[in-house]
Formats: sequence, C-alpha cells, structure tokens
Amino acid sequence: MTATEQYQIPLLKDVILATSLPLMIDVKSEITVDFICDVLQATHAVSRALIVGGNAIAHQKARSRLPMVQLGLTWNELIQPSLEVIESCHYDYFNPPWWLLMEQDSEEPKLRSDTVAEMHNHGVRVSVWTRIIVNARTTIEAEVERANLCRQFRRIKSFIGGELCTIRGTL
Repeated sequence: MTATEQYQIPLLKDVILATSLPLMIDVKSEITVDFICDVLQATHAVSRALIVGGNAIAHQKARSRLPMVQLGLTWNELIQPSLEVIESCHYDYFNPPWWLLMEQDSEEPKLRSDTVAEMHNHGVRVSVWTRIIVNARTTIEAEVERANLCRQFRRIKSFIGGELCTIRGTL
C-alpha cells in the first residue's frame, strides 16, 4: 500500500462534524465558495467559521451568501489595502505578516505605523501571521529561530495593544 492509498484527505463536512472547535477556512478561489457555504449551512457551522485568504472576490461572494460569516483578509502586499477593499466585504479581521507592522529603518515601503488604529476605527480586528521554514537545519538553529519568533511575537503583541494575535507557521 502506498502512502497515497493509506491516507485520505477528509472532506470539509467530515471535519466540521468531527469537532465543535472554531474553523478557519482558507479560500483560494471564488470557485469553491458556493460549496463551502453550502457545507457550512448544512452542518450549521456558520457561527464558528472564519473564512480567510487574499481573494476579495471570493470573500464578497461568501459575504453575500452568508452575511453572518466572519471574514479575514490575509495580506501579503507592502502597501495597506484600500478602505474600499476593507469595506466591500465588511471584514472582521485584517491579517498581514507580522513584519509588515514593525517599525523599520528602511527605505522600502511597508504598512503605515497607524495601520492597526485605522483598522480598529473601521471595526476590523488585526491578527498577524508568520512562517518559518526550517530546511536541513540543526536542532540548535531551529531553537534559535523559535526563540527569535517568540521575542518578535511579544514585540508585536505590545505594539498592537495586546490584541489577540495568531501565529501560523511550520517549524
């Protein structure tokens, strides 16, 4: 038996029915939105779902199908999204990588230092994400990466006033 035959990726419905925990569903394409909305409605899981990703068209479609679903805009750009984008979907969360919110002595563009306050003024919570990829590194190097991440997490938590932050990543 091959690894592919041994393991099967569960269906979204099966995952929802297997747990009562909150769900974060990363939507990459608007093609999947109708299916996701149908499953969330059929399983009565809309109230514990957070649909995230960087696809505003998919989010608009989800918002029109499920007005009460929580939405989070994952952001990878160096400039702040326009308020039109934020307001078009009535986002609940703005989710940039943590380093875009840090003060930097650099000529490179980044999100403005008042990004968090501006999002809060529009009723949008801010969470941050990071990704650490450790390939062929020693255990000591991985522990140094983890310690640095923890220090940076404390700095960003302090910067945004202690609001809930999330770290997603791989070690």
